[in-house]
Amino acid sequence: MEDYLIETPSIDYVNFHIQERVQELKNQSDDNLDYIKRSYIFVRNEIPHSEDIETNIVLKTSNDVLKNKTGICWIKSLLLAALLRADV
Repeated sequence: MEDYLIETPSIDYVNFHIQERVQELKNQSDDNLDYIKRSYIFVRNEIPHSEDIETNIVLKTSNDVLKNKTGICWIKSLLLAALLRADV
């Protein structure tokens, strides 16, 4: 299982900004399941789809999504993966 949880160039969860968001979400959470739910809701509600806000920005990493607060569907999923892997 560990092979599936490593940091990758796209899922860069060791990044300071990702770690900072992880701590914010953990501080709000009652337990691990609540953390997972809050992470999902954060990405779904706080990171709009690039097309919805009419931007052509091209992002490549989970940290890029967090910094730019936008992304297309698959790149948003990288942010969620980073938030969840960082908590392992």
